[in-house]
Amino acid sequence: MRRMFVLRLSRTKMKADKFNDQFEKLFVRPLLSAGFTQGRNCLFFVKEPTALMFFRHRNKWSALCQDTYFTVCVRHTFLRDLNTLMQPIYDYPFKIEPSRMVPDFFHCGWHYESFNEIGRWPKDEIAYGGMRDARAALDRLRSAVMDIGRSWLEFLQPTEAYRQIRSYGKSDYCEKLWLEDYEKYLGHERTAAA
Repeated sequence: MRRMFVLRLSRTKMKADKFNDQFEKLFVRPLLSAGFTQGRNCLFFVKEPTALMFFRHRNKWSALCQDTYFTVCVRHTFLRDLNTLMQPIYDYPFKIEPSRMVPDFFHCGWHYESFNEIGRWPKDEIAYGGMRDARAALDRLRSAVMDIGRSWLEFLQPTEAYRQIRSYGKSDYCEKLWLEDYEKYLGHERTAAA
């Protein structure tokens, strides 16, 4: 009896290696072919002066629960790094769950949200341990990042980013630094255009 239960579980649950293989084939490789570059647990796309980061992360229970998390982040390349020992996500003012990235989401009530506390940022979860196949979820994720994420880069020009943080920020230390950097950049840009 016990042996049947173990066999049944092994057929219904996706293991981490199978999910990682699908993630590599269906998500990472297509994005690399589209011009993204890969870091340790991130994929980056830069269209100066704007950079998008797709961040894959876990929590302390991820291995046991067989799940993984994703966040899409945007920043401008002229912003100073915060030089922390924490994950690179803290250098990105704009963070969003990939599932919120639908066509024109940035024109439909989206605005900057302050996610600057340690460990608190928006994320989507794929609980692959309860799946047989993650292809559909990975296809949706790839489409959101590749198509809508790159549109977000076009929308989130420095002037708009500055306006968003100034209007919706909570005066966090990092937000003050970012606003200073935007003011410096936009002032320099106006002088160069004159």
